Amino acid sequence: MTRGTIGAVPLLEEVLVIALGAERVARAISTDEFSAPLRARLDRWAESSRPGPSGAPARLIAELAHCPVCTGWWASLALSAAWPGRRRVRRGVSVAGAQVLLTLLERLVSERGRASIHDADVSAARSRRLGA
Repeated sequence: MTRGTIGAVPLLEEVLVIALGAERVARAISTDEFSAPLRARLDRWAESSRPGPSGAPARLIAELAHCPVCTGWWASLALSAAWPGRRRVRRGVSVAGAQVLLTLLERLVSERGRASIHDADVSAARSRRLGA
């Protein structure tokens, strides 16, 4: 089995670069502030859709737009399809797996990072009060 875009196995570097791009696109769509109006518009569309199966697509699209894992799947496939080379679907699935890991890592780091910063701020405030 060969490696690279010509062979059966995509290069790890290729998968990582595309996964980083897919993670950024997924985050931009699902959580960033600049896309909040788009998500709000999708939510209003979903709320105004008909109940039952005929309104299901609107509700599904609105729900997917809020999920970085869901948007990451589609971003992974789209970016992988746009990347030159063969076996784009195989590479896209690999990228989607790496993108999910990046999403989970980002959540872990950001939640723990925020908690650590908060704890440090509280500790500094206590130190200032005790020292004053």
